Amino acid sequence: MKPWKRYLVLFLALLLILKVFSCHLVDYDSIMTKKTCRPMAEGAEISKAETEQFLSLWAEYLERGLNVDVSDKISLLSGDIDTALPWHVTFWLTQNCWTASRFYYVEQRLRSIIHTLYLQEHTRAVKEILKNLLHNETDEMKKNSYQNMIEVQDLIANIEAVSPQELQMIEGRAQQVEDVLNGKMSYKEFQKLTTK
Repeated sequence: MKPWKRYLVLFLALLLILKVFSCHLVDYDSIMTKKTCRPMAEGAEISKAETEQFLSLWAEYLERGLNVDVSDKISLLSGDIDTALPWHVTFWLTQNCWTASRFYYVEQRLRSIIHTLYLQEHTRAVKEILKNLLHNETDEMKKNSYQNMIEVQDLIANIEAVSPQELQMIEGRAQQVEDVLNGKMSYKEFQKLTTK
C-alpha cells in the first residue's frame, strides 16, 4: 500500500472516531437540566389536574411508540413496575416527573371510571325495565325476584368503587377520554372538544 493511501485511511479513521465521539446517544442537556417535579399524588382517587397532565403525556407516550415495548397488563402487576419496564420508558417517565406505578395506575383508573359510567348507563336502563315489570306484576314471588334484580343492578353500577368526584370529572367527555387512551385522538383535539 502506498504511503499516501495509508495516511488517507488513517485520516478517515480519525474522522470516523471523532464523529462517533461527537454523537449524542442520549440528550445530555435534558439529563443535566434538573426539572423541578411536584410531589406525585398517592391516593386511590385521581384529580382533574392529574388527569389532564396524564392525558397530555399519554398522547405523547403513544406518539413516541413507547407503548409497543410495554405489556398491556403492566398496570396489573404487583411490586416494582419500574423493573418490568424497558429502561428507556422508565427514563422517559422520570424525565416527565412521573413514577411508572402512578402513570399506569392513572391509566387503569381512567379506564375504570369510563367503564363505571357505561355500567351506570346500562344499569339505569335495566332498572327501568325491571321497575316496569315489577309495577305490572301480580305474583308476589316474581315481584320479590324483580326487586332483588333491581338491588343487584345498584351493586353492579359501581363495582369499580369509583368516587362521585371522579365520575363527575369524566362525565360528558368519557368518549373523548377513551379515544385519547386508545390513541384515536390527540390531546390537542381532545382539548378543543372538551373546552367548548
